[in-house]
Amino acid sequence: MTEAVWIDHIGVVGPDLSALEAAFRHCGFTVAPRCELVSVAGDGTATPLGQVNSHLVFGSNYVELTAVEGDIAGHHLEHAIARYFGLHILVLSADNADRSARDVAARGFSQAAVALAGRDVDYPGGAGSARFRWFAVPQAEFPEAFVCFVEQVTPELVFDATLNDHANGARNLAGICICSQTPAESAAKLARMTGTTVEGGSDEATVGLAGGYVLFVSPQALERRYPGVRPPALPWCAGFAVDSNDLDATERDLKARGIVFHRRPERLWLEPSQCGGAIVEFRPAD
Repeated sequence: MTEAVWIDHIGVVGPDLSALEAAFRHCGFTVAPRCELVSVAGDGTATPLGQVNSHLVFGSNYVELTAVEGDIAGHHLEHAIARYFGLHILVLSADNADRSARDVAARGFSQAAVALAGRDVDYPGGAGSARFRWFAVPQAEFPEAFVCFVEQVTPELVFDATLNDHANGARNLAGICICSQTPAESAAKLARMTGTTVEGGSDEATVGLAGGYVLFVSPQALERRYPGVRPPALPWCAGFAVDSNDLDATERDLKARGIVFHRRPERLWLEPSQCGGAIVEFRPAD
């Protein structure tokens, strides 16, 4: 049986978590209380991973805001941070991490060990030890993003409904955009990894998952979609899109906050400089 795959969460990495939190609050997002990532041994012993997070929580997915504290050498985000700060992490979810690891290996990627990790959360709707089982795809095999697969062991602690109300109207993480010199090739790799298909051509290609999408664009297509935005490096996880309850209401909220944005009839977007190095796009909810 092949696992269905969807976007569980994505991660924006910065040098200063407080600055990241302030930027997203200013843009009208509710930022969850921060927590520290730990690895969990078989006997239950927790070891800090040197990474502190907070989250923009939606009903069934979220955006992670994260910073690495202390020595970066050997950290799983070391390579990413050396390239740029901003959106790096793409976490795909399935019901069973062991089965997902076997599926990914059978599709030609390195066999990965599944590990247990977690974080202690103290959210308005509940507190406890949020646990997840996960594995990563080597960045040498997919340099476009730091891709992980996760099985949420305690989803009731992670997707706290009391944190789903965002003043800017955001209601769901819809997808991400990755800029690549070869969008079709990048999309084909992700489609093979996830057992899905690609739509589009050489300039823009989309991998549609069971929940969410990954849009790959060339630098020329990025310029057409987000005029004036320049990649700090290639490949580049350029940004993410959220569904809005009401795009006009989102526009009014951003104006009231003094946020500079770009409006198109079917969407509006914020420049990376306002959102920790990531484009944030709002689109009408289906």
